[in-house]
Amino acid sequence: MATKTAKKSKKRKEEDREKQKGRQADVNSSMSLSEAEKAAKEKETKRQKKLKKKNDKKPKKAMTPFMVFSKETRKILVVENPKMTFSDIGRELGARWRSLDADRREEYVRKAQEDYNRFVVEKKNYVPPGEAGKKRRTAEELNKTKVKKSISAYLYFCNAHRNQVKAANPELKMVEVQRVLADKWMNSPRSLRLPFEKQAEADRFKFNSQGQNG
Repeated sequence: MATKTAKKSKKRKEEDREKQKGRQADVNSSMSLSEAEKAAKEKETKRQKKLKKKNDKKPKKAMTPFMVFSKETRKILVVENPKMTFSDIGRELGARWRSLDADRREEYVRKAQEDYNRFVVEKKNYVPPGEAGKKRRTAEELNKTKVKKSISAYLYFCNAHRNQVKAANPELKMVEVQRVLADKWMNSPRSLRLPFEKQAEADRFKFNSQGQNG
């Protein structure tokens, strides 16, 4: 009798274990399905973003005279010197640009102006994906709502000298141009800084006055 009871108890335990395994399998299956659905959703989202980017006919930014020159000359350099590194090509482009005479430079200035005109027209007609039919706010409307801040003397200085630095060193990246400007500012005598400090002071006074009136 005791043996039969023990066998029944053992059998019941085995059945319970099998049921537990079955329930766990159902849970695992449900989790796997959920993860699969999540992965599929992420994949579809990426596909939609990629498709949206592909269909976006956003106008390309206008090129500077040096960029036009570089685009044409880089191809020649690669053919002439296929082993040149990217940095070497950049230095050579800068050197050749500085050695151009006024007439040749004027040619690239003209081409850059044509590209800028192209950019202006394309930007004016550009409608971002998903905004077709929506009323676009003009630059004037955006400026009215934009909170303007006063400009520092250093920023006035940079705005006044940036083009000069870029023209003298067309191969420099924007970060490098900013470093040159920072060095020029720090090493400038007070007499050179003074006009920009006065501009900043006038701008700060105007900004504070507008804030009080508002």
